[in-house]
Amino acid sequence: MIPLSPLSPIVRRPCEGGDMARLAFDLSILRILLVEDDTFARELEKTALLELGVANVHISRDTAEALDALERGVPCDLIVADWNMLAFDGRELVTMVHARWPGLSILMLTNNEGLEGIQAARDAGVDGCLIKPFSLAKLREAIQLALVTRLTRIDPAEAAGTVIDPQLTELSETIRKTLAAANAAGNTDTDPKTLADANRFADRLTRQLDDFIGDLGPGAGSRMVVAQLHLDCLRAVLSGRPDLLDHETQNLIVDGLSFAADLVAEDG
Repeated sequence: MIPLSPLSPIVRRPCEGGDMARLAFDLSILRILLVEDDTFARELEKTALLELGVANVHISRDTAEALDALERGVPCDLIVADWNMLAFDGRELVTMVHARWPGLSILMLTNNEGLEGIQAARDAGVDGCLIKPFSLAKLREAIQLALVTRLTRIDPAEAAGTVIDPQLTELSETIRKTLAAANAAGNTDTDPKTLADANRFADRLTRQLDDFIGDLGPGAGSRMVVAQLHLDCLRAVLSGRPDLLDHETQNLIVDGLSFAADLVAEDG
């Protein structure tokens, strides 16, 4: 089962006494390992993270230093790394990290604007990609989406053999159609007001998910399906799509997720 954690946007941390921890939105408690071999770029990226309110940024100049830091137990919730480093490229870093620390989220930064470069990073298993140069708003969005993406990597075996309530199936399809419609509208640059509204809505969803997973234990069955549905909604909302911020749409999502949680309350 994936451990969720108490951070913002959303970070995993092991929780004492349970398989999932609380969720909250607070960039100031996010712990980032920044891996960048270019001195000038490294200072710019560190400054950008500090501007977003990230107080805990550990610097590594290459993959070897990053791996050494992780081996030494440097606290880390998210790795932000350059894809095109000289000593080790991003693919090697991702491979090594996933082999030793599979729960860590990885956000790759790249100068390569081609789709092939971005697809190569995604194929390697990164949780997000961001093309340089980028704005603070885009960096915040990329961090949020990378963390949520890692949380949504739920092993299908978790729900194997689970009999899904027909009402839950219908409800899930309704919510996913709403997300798909917003996705079809495309993702444009997010203005400050939309970003603020999206974060408020995401916080609302987070608190609801926090209540739902508070006593989620082994053998949760279809409750894992509902947790996944919550996380998919969070990922869509954090991408800043205005269609999801409409009052009626918000109510549909929140009420639908609440009903889904009620349907599986006795499961497991």
